[in-house]
Amino acid sequence: MDQLESRGYVSAYHHHRECERGAESDPTLWWTRNIDKPYHIDYTFVFRPEAVEAVTVGSHADWLAHSDHCPMTVELSI
Repeated sequence: MDQLESRGYVSAYHHHRECERGAESDPTLWWTRNIDKPYHIDYTFVFRPEAVEAVTVGSHADWLAHSDHCPMTVELSI
């Protein structure tokens, strides 16, 4: 993340949610599909953070049967 940020990119999730790395309230991975092991490890980087309109993260209830990850959707204005 530091390398991308040094080039002007930002994490859409962290910018939109106004949270620091490590303080995410929405996990994107449940290690070995275990709901007691949540992590936020998926990112979308943008060059124009003002274009981020919304960021949504799927829930483990909807996605755990399909994957240990859930989708993160970033809505951008163009």
